[in-house]
Amino acid sequence: MKVNRIYPIILFLLFFQSFSAQKDPVLAQKGFVDLSVVDLQDKVVALDGEWEFYWQQLIEPKYFGSYPVGYGELPGFWKNYADEYPKFGYATYRLSIFLNEEQQDLNLGLRLNNIHSSYKLWFNGVLLCEVGKVGKSKAESIPKWVPQHVQLTNLQEENTIVIQVSSFRHRNGGIQDPIEIGNFEYFETVSRHQFSSELFLGGACFILSCFFIGMFFFWRKDRATLHFGLFSLFFGSRVLLVGARSLAATFPDLSWDFCIRLEYVGIFAMHYFMFHFIYYAFPNQTSRVYRNVLKWLTPVLLLLCFVPGDFFTYLTIPNNYYLILTFGYSTFIFIQALRAKVPGSAWAVLSMIIFFVTTIPILLEYSNLFVTNPLVLSLCYLAFMLSISLVFASRFGSLFSDLETISQIEKKKSLEISEQKESIEKRNQLINDSINYAERIQHSMLPSEKKLQSYFKECFLFYKPHGTVSGDFYWFHPTSNQNESFIAVADCTGHGVPGAFMSLIAISALDNIVKRNPNITTTKILNDLNSTIHNRLQKNNDDIAVVKDGLDIILCKINMELKSITWSSAHHKLFVIKASGETEMFSGDKHHIGSIFKDNFTFNESTLELSKGDQIYMFSDGIYDQKGGTAGKKLYMKRLSELLVGVNKLPFEQQKKAVTQFVEEWIGDGVQMDDMLLFSIRF
Repeated sequence: MKVNRIYPIILFLLFFQSFSAQKDPVLAQKGFVDLSVVDLQDKVVALDGEWEFYWQQLIEPKYFGSYPVGYGELPGFWKNYADEYPKFGYATYRLSIFLNEEQQDLNLGLRLNNIHSSYKLWFNGVLLCEVGKVGKSKAESIPKWVPQHVQLTNLQEENTIVIQVSSFRHRNGGIQDPIEIGNFEYFETVSRHQFSSELFLGGACFILSCFFIGMFFFWRKDRATLHFGLFSLFFGSRVLLVGARSLAATFPDLSWDFCIRLEYVGIFAMHYFMFHFIYYAFPNQTSRVYRNVLKWLTPVLLLLCFVPGDFFTYLTIPNNYYLILTFGYSTFIFIQALRAKVPGSAWAVLSMIIFFVTTIPILLEYSNLFVTNPLVLSLCYLAFMLSISLVFASRFGSLFSDLETISQIEKKKSLEISEQKESIEKRNQLINDSINYAERIQHSMLPSEKKLQSYFKECFLFYKPHGTVSGDFYWFHPTSNQNESFIAVADCTGHGVPGAFMSLIAISALDNIVKRNPNITTTKILNDLNSTIHNRLQKNNDDIAVVKDGLDIILCKINMELKSITWSSAHHKLFVIKASGETEMFSGDKHHIGSIFKDNFTFNESTLELSKGDQIYMFSDGIYDQKGGTAGKKLYMKRLSELLVGVNKLPFEQQKKAVTQFVEEWIGDGVQMDDMLLFSIRF
């Protein structure tokens, strides 16, 4: 801890010490005390010393003459007297007080705090107050703890105080606190201040409890807030149960049993929740073993609070030692946290010092060794609650600082991301513009459907690229014979931009091949196309491990007048549906355009003679390899051929719509996997 934080602690200890110092009593001897030389107007005198003591006797003022006199020390419990009286019983106390003439004119009063557990008080034969009900047995007596201040009237030179006391439910019977005499108005003022301060402190504790418990329900990750809230709840209840006994004074119908049990439950619960607050606030410095011991021990102590009062009140003795052990260990935890620079640890150390210094007198009071100053305790409790709250303030401040730092980092990252996004969008726009331009170029190289229909009166084209541009293409080239033309359906390696580039190369190559030799055969075209593609894409024809770039294609030379087709194919199929309803599927050569010819391979050429009403279909594999349907399987050639047979008799416009609708329904919510192309002609 830094040096500048030590000075407030030293000043606080000096402040505590100055307020907790006990006033010098005027000791009574043999039941008499002379106050004639004491200034009772400005000074409070504790009537300590030897009072007349009558054990197992409840004597009213007018009957004292016939009883033997004994003496007992005040304050004190019966079991601590020389004769070692039992803890249960009843007795009468009497004290004679001498006053001078001036003192007899003063407004004097008596202040009485903890008397175990019920009593009656007479002054000069007049009954001034009765707290609880005094009796000779447990059944006849009613315990009650409520501090009193009574006004003394009919003051004389020699005055007599008589107090009857009975106790049958607490381990300590007798008068615990000094009985004080002094200015009655001063007692009233002190009582009001003490009552108000305890209500204020208790209310503050309950507000803190609601705040931190509510905080936990909104942020359940920090369980320290829950346990500190519960600690504050029991702490506040205990503040109202001790000192001025504000709770019992405000609600006089509350029984002594309820209040004393609630007081002891509060002691054990405070211990439990305070340590668990420490455990969750500083988990890296706290032992789980010690927490588990407390976790099992506390329920046992709480259950014992419901046995008879003369038994469970003994639990304060072992609990005091356990509290001291917990205080010591908690201080060690806080020091370790302070060394580790855990947020809030400095305030935790300060709060523990305050709590420790505050608790020592309480422990001594429960052990009958010390009488606490209620005002000082209230101030110390308030200082403790404020300091422990600053633990959370420090933690939250550190958290908010970290969040602010993270926010700044995130803001910087967001700015960088925004700039990158803008750059990517610009690049993406350039790419899209380039692709769209490539699409226009590609479409310009493909014949329109209207142009095809002008040559082939009955035909339709189903063309569905996977992206903006396609790796599938169709090629058309009329010959010098107006009834004869070339038509091809091809599928290049890949799709999208790479496939589109390959399609442009292939279309250009086909145009050049046919222009050089208008009467060329289909097999010659595919052989030359294979050589052209291979030479353009491969640098070394002898390299076996070449990249398999190229295309699959079916090429037909169609004579509409003779109703004949001459065709060659690289992997692609030709499907024929005759007017009679018969179907034929023709497969091409299993050779990929762009690969090396082996063993003098050459593409085959076939000729088909067709009749009126016969229809041919050429297509790429993107259609029948598409996955879809309810099972997510491929369409396959069987389903495609069934589809084409089913729509064959329809007009071409309806055929195209039927094929388009079927394919879209087959894909459904799935993704199109490849470019799709289908071309059909009816003779």
